Amino acid sequence: MKMVRGRSRVGIKAAAEVLKRGGVVVFPTETVYGMGADAFNPRAVARIFAIKGRPAENPLIVHISSLSDVKKLAKEVPAAAKKLMRRFWPGPLTIILKKKKGVPSVVTGGLDTVAVRMPSHSVALAFLRAAKTPVAAPSANPSGSVSPVSHRDIMEDFPAKSISVRRRLPDALISAGRTSRGMESTIIDVASPELRILRHGSVTVEDIASALGTAPKVLLRGSCGAKRPLAPGMAKIHYRPRIPLWVFATAAVMKNILLAAKSPAAEPVKTFVIAPVGLEGVFRRGGFMVAAFRDAAALSKRLYSLMRKAARSGASVIAAPLVGGGGISLAVNDRLIRAASKTFR
Repeated sequence: MKMVRGRSRVGIKAAAEVLKRGGVVVFPTETVYGMGADAFNPRAVARIFAIKGRPAENPLIVHISSLSDVKKLAKEVPAAAKKLMRRFWPGPLTIILKKKKGVPSVVTGGLDTVAVRMPSHSVALAFLRAAKTPVAAPSANPSGSVSPVSHRDIMEDFPAKSISVRRRLPDALISAGRTSRGMESTIIDVASPELRILRHGSVTVEDIASALGTAPKVLLRGSCGAKRPLAPGMAKIHYRPRIPLWVFATAAVMKNILLAAKSPAAEPVKTFVIAPVGLEGVFRRGGFMVAAFRDAAALSKRLYSLMRKAARSGASVIAAPLVGGGGISLAVNDRLIRAASKTFR
């Protein structure tokens, strides 16, 4: 896997040439790092699934650098989609549209829709412009595991020295440090008769409702009983770290259960606790490894990096509470619940 610097025009051009030749390129966005291939090259896109071990029915997000690229992908662009594009693009919002026939089925998981996003990361946009084609890209991690928020995470997930995976490595990696958002994009379906949010992210349901002039509850219709994924990130088990994650209904429940488990009668567990500011001292005095967060917005930017830090720390278990309120807390709680090995109410 060739690494190039994201701030290098020569490096960006070289990575774009790799993609044009049918290669798979890892690149940064403002959310997480993506693993991309030319969206109109089915064989190249199929390699992404092989590298990640991703189920074939799980659709990909197509990344673009210009509104004119939407015409290459979508059969039609409803008025609601146009409003959202004007308000949130470039940015962490993915919009599901009816696809054109020319979009390969491997990109859409066999669906008649396509998920499209215009990232705001300057390096991502430079790469997409140099590639001169829409780029299909899920998060650049083994399927179901924690998404990468730095190029070091990529090297950790796909070690070049491992003979067993050498034939299934991306061809190039554009390095650009840490991502700013730290969590995948919000996904909204505008291709169905009723608009609905399929995945929560940093563009909140309140933000979208305001842009569309509707009530937030109208957008919270879930997957409408779909038997297959309508968008990325909808698997019941997803985002899992390399060690078990225990998720608690509240920080108070977490405190009561974990401190009780420190009694002499209980088997000791080396636990990495993700705790709200104000409680971190209680856990430190109890002998736990602790990382504190101020609020849901702050945790959303650090959750994946904390999960990876915990796995490297020697801990046996990660403990974290669900966070209260609306807004981005819905995204944080969604990731925690899907990543949980055990939940405590």
